[in-house]
Amino acid sequence: MAKPTTSRTTLRRAIAMDLAMPFFQRYETSLTADSGSSASKIVDASLTQDDDFWKNSWLYISSDTATGNVGAVRQIVRFSETDNALFPEYNLTAAASTGTSFELHTIFSPHEIHRAINRSIQEGFPAFYDIVVDESMIVEEDKLEYDISNLTYDPWIFASVLIEQGDDVKSGQVTAASSTYFDDTTSSFSSVDTDWKVSIYDGTGKGQLRDVISATSTRVTISTGGGSSDDFTTNPDTTSKYKLWDTAEQESDWYRMTAIRFDKPEFPSKMYLTKNPTGAYGMRFRLIYATQPAELTADSDETVVPKEYIINRAIEILAASRIASTRADRDKYAAMEQMGRIKADQYREKNSFRMPTTIWQERDPNGPRAESEENPLQWN
Repeated sequence: MAKPTTSRTTLRRAIAMDLAMPFFQRYETSLTADSGSSASKIVDASLTQDDDFWKNSWLYISSDTATGNVGAVRQIVRFSETDNALFPEYNLTAAASTGTSFELHTIFSPHEIHRAINRSIQEGFPAFYDIVVDESMIVEEDKLEYDISNLTYDPWIFASVLIEQGDDVKSGQVTAASSTYFDDTTSSFSSVDTDWKVSIYDGTGKGQLRDVISATSTRVTISTGGGSSDDFTTNPDTTSKYKLWDTAEQESDWYRMTAIRFDKPEFPSKMYLTKNPTGAYGMRFRLIYATQPAELTADSDETVVPKEYIINRAIEILAASRIASTRADRDKYAAMEQMGRIKADQYREKNSFRMPTTIWQERDPNGPRAESEENPLQWN
């Protein structure tokens, strides 16, 4: 079962609620600008407080048709009760439109809150980690050592390595190619369509995996060209061996490899097979591993790190940033810091994710489709 996730928007607003910010005590989420708003003011009839009630608050634009305004932070220098208008210290990038969503934060700016959220995510590791399923690597011919240092996310601990089994598979050797296609005049690709994938598993350009965008009797096309990211980065030639398979027709499961080694138990950079899976040349690896959760850079970004931990750790971080800068409220912020730390630590101790388990061994005694994997207790 997938772990629940929480967005940056939800985290920011929950922190604001826990800090008893006046705006969120009144409105809970966001408000929307009315007509008459511009780059220099936000008008909203919902704002009925006294003059300058919102002075020194932090305006945050959470959504707008003017994309340049999204994420903008401005300090309010004046609030007019008569006009229901907020006046920021300097103009927005573009005029705020009717329906622009905004929030008002007190004491702590949204930038500070976002930094505290990301720091909390990083400090929560390794108690709280993300699980990645990566299918970007293929099995290459006569290759036992694979570099895994360039995966999209840095692996911490590998939980499982599987190899794909295709039901409708074509293979052969390239007779001609460019950056956008390859030919094999000895084969027929009349049944190949856009559900298919193609890999180059040996020869020039080996290790490349692409989606098929079209095919004729002897040609497979993988890109429209023009420097597309779908182009072959190294063009195949007559030394290149390919494999084609229909991912929509696969009925067999991926099989799990147990004869796998890594150069380090944590944060490995190399993966070693103990035997060449000759029947799987060109097929994909499915690498399942734990990794450090990524920082949130947009309001829609989500994290698996539990919100209860992030909220309390972020409040601790925010309070700590104020202790040295204020004398009058030092005790208040010190108490807030301590309480946030205690709650965050207690939550982490009770709710840390279970460590990924591995069963790596020196060899696969039964190979793919081992009976011990499918019927371990011999029940049938």
